Parts: sequence; C-alpha cells; structure tokens
Amino acid sequence: MKTKFFFYLALLAGFVLLSSLSFSQEKMMSKSEPVPGAEITVEQVPGPTIIKSKLTTNDKGEFTLVVIPDQFKKLPDEFKLKFTIKPKDQNKFPAENNFVVVDVKKSDGPNFKFYLTFKKSTEKSNKGVFIVNGKAQT
Repeated sequence: MKTKFFFYLALLAGFVLLSSLSFSQEKMMSKSEPVPGAEITVEQVPGPTIIKSKLTTNDKGEFTLVVIPDQFKKLPDEFKLKFTIKPKDQNKFPAENNFVVVDVKKSDGPNFKFYLTFKKSTEKSNKGVFIVNGKAQT
C-alpha cells in the first residue's frame, strides 16, 4: 500500500515539474523595446523590385515608407517587403538575423507606417530578434 502511495506521489511530482518546465519555455523572450536611429533598407521580394528604399527610425522606432504613385500602381494587391536592419548601437541590439520579411497589403498604402522593435532573449545566447509591425507595440 505504501509503495503504491509513493509511486503516485512521485508520478504527481514528475507531472508538476514537467508542466512547469514546458510553460517556462514561453517566457524565454523579454518585453520588446523600440529601436531608435536604425538604418533600414526596404525592398520588395521576390520578383522584380518595384520598391527599394533606405529609411531611418525615429526615437520611438517608427518609420514610414512612402511609395510614389508610379510605383504604387505597379504593386500587386498583396506583396512582401524585406527589411534589412542596421541598428545605431549594435551592442545594445545583438540579433540572430538582421532582416525581417513582412506581408503587406496594397490597400494600406501608399504611405506605409511601421514600427521596429527588438525582443531580447533571456537564454544564454543573449541574442534577440527584430520585429517590424504595422501596428503600435503595447
């Protein structure tokens, strides 16, 4: 009887430990922060490049891509933009990759407003990821 009790107790402890470990995986990234003063090269991918531009983020990590009317007419209804990011202070924003590809709808233009943020990893690598979003980060 005691053996059965200890077996169930050990089994319960194992489930508690494993479930807490699996849920802790979700907390490996810290809160995102804006990336001010970053140089961003924007280009349409794949296919013929209609859009190619160099921009800089403001102190809130915001930047606006303005597409001139001739280029805007040539754009498909949905397309992808590749953002290559060069932060002003690369030591403050160490990233795994310096580019992000985002799906964009033509109906959101011709002035496309984006936000650049950096989410730092809490793992040993201490590197994070850049996030480009069309909506404000809260």
